[in-house]
Amino acid sequence: MLKVRVFDEDSVTPLDSVKISIVGTDLSQKTYFTDSQGFISIELKLEIAYVIIAIKNDYLNGKKKLFLKKSSFNKNNSLQFYLEKVRTLECFLFPTFHYLENQIEREFKGAEEDSLLILGSYIYDNPNIVFELTAFRSNNEPKKISKKRAEKIIKELVAQGIEKDRLVFKDGGIGENEKEEDNRYVIFRIIKTDYVSKKTKK
Repeated sequence: MLKVRVFDEDSVTPLDSVKISIVGTDLSQKTYFTDSQGFISIELKLEIAYVIIAIKNDYLNGKKKLFLKKSSFNKNNSLQFYLEKVRTLECFLFPTFHYLENQIEREFKGAEEDSLLILGSYIYDNPNIVFELTAFRSNNEPKKISKKRAEKIIKELVAQGIEKDRLVFKDGGIGENEKEEDNRYVIFRIIKTDYVSKKTKK
């Protein structure tokens, strides 16, 4: 048996009625809900890989992968989720993206590419969220550069399977950092938490 417990990240209090969705590599799919103590006990097969997702309204989804080996299995296997409340209009805490003017069209490399993969996974795992991308520019750059920065990021995220209308551009104007090169960035903010996929509507 696997013991799962879900908490509010800020108050560390148990969360009840959290939907626990489990998908296994054996094509099994199961759904459970936590009790008043944020707890649920689940029977899983050994030697099967599972993806376990914790879902609750007004919270960001939690996602974990699990593989129970016969050699390490015991009756005290447990898993905890600490779900973060969705806070609209707050800065999304992933690294900002900086570009030189003549590199707008280049492919993302290194840390920037990794950050986009992480960001894409985050957005994909929370399908009800819409992000606003506020793009800034330095004083010596043309206004159109801000939009190009955001469009490049949007293009990369859409290529990962994110629906384009979940990504909204906003021109932030000229940044206020002392160094001009530090004003070439994009900030992500959550602006909606009730998005319904067009695919779902069909």
